[in-house]
Amino acid sequence: MRGLFATAAGKLGILQMPIPEPGPYQALLKTEACSICNSTDKKLLYGQFFGGSWPLLLGHEDAGRVVKLGEGVRNYALGDLVL
Repeated sequence: MRGLFATAAGKLGILQMPIPEPGPYQALLKTEACSICNSTDKKLLYGQFFGGSWPLLLGHEDAGRVVKLGEGVRNYALGDLVL
């Protein structure tokens, strides 16, 4: 799958990444819509929110369909649209 990453301060790039495996109380979503936050993602893009390293995955505001569930998930089903 692909993700939008801050690859360096002020630089964006679309990079390949592995499909994550959901943990016991997590759900894996196929993103159908995503926006970039003018506050948080902008600060992440310029290295103001973290002391880590590049690349850094952006896009925490999304909506999608549940495609895989962890074994402890009880309130969602495959195909559910979530925000």
